[in-house]
Amino acid sequence: MDQQDRKAAIRSRIGEQIEAVAKALCNGKLPVAEQRILRALAAQLAREDTSPEKK
Repeated sequence: MDQQDRKAAIRSRIGEQIEAVAKALCNGKLPVAEQRILRALAAQLAREDTSPEKK
């Protein structure tokens, strides 16, 4: 899997986590775990964006 594929996969998971946060909020729950996962995915994407692409 190249860097672009990894970024796309992370972005997809971020979208899923945003939906999980929204679902928890709509159900009247605090989305603590979902937000932690979302933050971790955002950090992972930032690392991918700042690291040079390996060939």
